[in-house]
Amino acid sequence: MSYAYPDPKAAIDLLIVDDEESVCSSLSRLFRNDGLNLEVARSGDEALRLMETKPVRVLISDNRMPGLRGTELLRKSREINESTFRILLTGHAELDTLSEAINESHIHHFASKPWCPNRLRKYIFEGLASNSESLAKNRQEELTKQKLEVAKNTIRKQLETANRIGHDLRNPLNSMRLGLEIASSNLEDRDQLKYVGLSIKLIDQLTHITRQLTDLSSSRQPSEPEKEEQTAVDIGRIAEEAYMIFRPSAQAKGIALRGIDLTPGLFVEISEEALSRILFNLIGNAIKYSDGGHIGIQLFHTKNQVNLSISDSGSGISPEEQKFIFEPKQRLERHASIEGSGYGLAICKELAEAAGGAIQLKSKVSLGSVFTLSLPLANKA
Repeated sequence: MSYAYPDPKAAIDLLIVDDEESVCSSLSRLFRNDGLNLEVARSGDEALRLMETKPVRVLISDNRMPGLRGTELLRKSREINESTFRILLTGHAELDTLSEAINESHIHHFASKPWCPNRLRKYIFEGLASNSESLAKNRQEELTKQKLEVAKNTIRKQLETANRIGHDLRNPLNSMRLGLEIASSNLEDRDQLKYVGLSIKLIDQLTHITRQLTDLSSSRQPSEPEKEEQTAVDIGRIAEEAYMIFRPSAQAKGIALRGIDLTPGLFVEISEEALSRILFNLIGNAIKYSDGGHIGIQLFHTKNQVNLSISDSGSGISPEEQKFIFEPKQRLERHASIEGSGYGLAICKELAEAAGGAIQLKSKVSLGSVFTLSLPLANKA
């Protein structure tokens, strides 16, 4: 048992317990020049009351006292504060009969009367050193507990927020999807129908994300993409869809967005959701951090690998910045005014590597950047 003391710093270095005033005075004189915070108690009960108000580093007690005996005091003191170093003063004649009581009280040392001053001082300072280590360990453990509690509360609040966001988004998304389906039934233009279809697909992806948010905040297993982990996905089709989705936003910023060799028919082993997230992050970043110029989306492949590059004519990324660009919560200082979380590229890297692929970056300051997604070519039997 450990008490929560009002001021743990106001510890008693040495508590002397003896019913004889001469013994207390003699022991006090032995340590008067050592700068210790020393206190005296004339009974076991008085010592226990004192220990309940202040932590005691070293406790030395006579055994034969009226009322509470020394062995019983030291046993009870351990229940109050395990870290207290306990020393028992006793006569030679008592040693044989006290062995069991000494073991039960977990006494660190005993000193016989009359005591050897040098030996007693050695015991006391050994106890002070041992207690300092114990107190430091206890303080560290308490700080760790406090940090864990703060982290738990933070996570709990974040999960509650995620649950509210997921719940609040679900109904509007369902209404938007229904509205698009109704609108598409009256459309004949093929390009318009294609854009509506892509919009419905994006809404479905957002709906899945909101479901994951609510599942996570409800301590349920997050929903997995339906049998998509080992599906061979047409990367040309997904790249073409991403090109069409981002073309209006690129045009709005005066950026020429070009799709190069985005031919359907090249299949890679990755979930469609993961591939879409990677492309949306990479293309979205290129547009967000560019002012004018051009962005190219190019698909090419070798015998066993498919590569999709997103190139831009932006400001570029320095070699020093490239060292941490794929780490979570890392953003370039010059982009601090642009909205972002710093997680996008880290997520892309994780998704690509989970599928057995990789993302590489080549960039030169003032000349632009090229992010290349490489994925294994799927075996189409």
